[in-house]
Amino acid sequence: GDPGLVLQSEEEPASLSSVRSDSGLNSMEYWDYMVELECIQGQQDSTVAVELGKDLAIKNRELEEVVRFQQDTIQDQAMRIEHLCRQTSMLREVTDSRMKVYEQLEVAVNSLEETNTRLVEEAVADKNRIKMLMENVETMR
Repeated sequence: GDPGLVLQSEEEPASLSSVRSDSGLNSMEYWDYMVELECIQGQQDSTVAVELGKDLAIKNRELEEVVRFQQDTIQDQAMRIEHLCRQTSMLREVTDSRMKVYEQLEVAVNSLEETNTRLVEEAVADKNRIKMLMENVETMR
């Protein structure tokens, strides 16, 4: 998809909420099932072993689903980060370009101000010279 679009997160697997809410400190969910396997003895306990194996397989599939969801989330976030890095780089280039333009404009403004000052001074000097020449003409008459 287009990295500029806001991606909607997929629905969480059902077991993800239990993994997130569980502190993991005293949870039977993370119990070491080897202890139960060592305790199982005899024909009657083989049924329990089969059930335990099924439960373990179900839990394993749920955890694999959680891992896939988290991997998808990480991949989505990595794409967003990459997009934001590209945007930041482009904005930095635009800012640098604008700064160069502003610097050039400042140099041009300074040059124009110096030219203006010089022309004003020349105009005053020219007016004084004209005034003096007019006085000389009047004096000669």
